[in-house]
Amino acid sequence: MAGSAHRRALTIDHDLVVLSGGAGRRLGGVPKGDLVLGVRRLLERVIAADPSARDVVIVGPTSAAVVRRDGRPEPIWCREDPPGGGPLAGLAAALPYVTSPVLLVLAVDLPFAAPAVPELLAAVDAPGVSAAVLTQLSGHRLALAAAYRRQPLVDRLGAIGEPSGRPLSLVLDGLDVVQVPDRWGASQDVDTPGDLDRARRRADQVDVTRQTGRGR
Repeated sequence: MAGSAHRRALTIDHDLVVLSGGAGRRLGGVPKGDLVLGVRRLLERVIAADPSARDVVIVGPTSAAVVRRDGRPEPIWCREDPPGGGPLAGLAAALPYVTSPVLLVLAVDLPFAAPAVPELLAAVDAPGVSAAVLTQLSGHRLALAAAYRRQPLVDRLGAIGEPSGRPLSLVLDGLDVVQVPDRWGASQDVDTPGDLDRARRRADQVDVTRQTGRGR
């Protein structure tokens, strides 16, 4: 995406929803949002991926992460009902707090999502589109890394009914979806100790590259 298009995408009126309710059982029971990559926790990294969001709604237990938004409103915290009801229930819990016409949804365990954010926002802003979904090279669509128009999403959740324990991918059925290919490795997630080690190595490489660039 060209620089001007990138800047326009980030001016789209939208809120950010971070789904942070995972128990982290395979990671020693530590809430995923509190896992540290480099000098920041996962939750801090995911929120920083979308600095232009008007409001941030975090679905999950209160985190030890320090979330600062440079003059923007403090994040709103909520929980799915019942707690542990899954990402679809989490999204349903967040929607009453979303007031913008567009919402970006990111799972808390996507620490490298930032490059995809303007592409997702630009894609959902196109006429006739109600959802833009990050799509892996395998063709797998990540409903946990997507931009949605609020009203079609509200309608779709109403059609689904009880969300607890049901897959988030259900929301894509019946929506006008455009796929955004993952050209950046933005879909790299953290589910296991091995994933965490790989993410930490990548984060260290990214941080070193940025520091080297600043020193030139």
